[in-house]
Amino acid sequence: MTERVYCSRLAAEANADPAGTAVQVEVWLLLEYPRPWKPRALQDNDLPPAVQAVLDHLPVEAQRSGV
Repeated sequence: MTERVYCSRLAAEANADPAGTAVQVEVWLLLEYPRPWKPRALQDNDLPPAVQAVLDHLPVEAQRSGV
């Protein structure tokens, strides 16, 4: 099994400020999810249907920008 690499750990090892490592976007969507996110997080998840419906109806611009 390969070791997982976390960006927070890499930032700490490089003495980088983790607050400055994120991409710049206009809107952030914070969603607590108790399992690891898959590469296609908006589509491949086990969220309740009501939450998934909200994600499915995000504006196309938001989906393209990586919200």
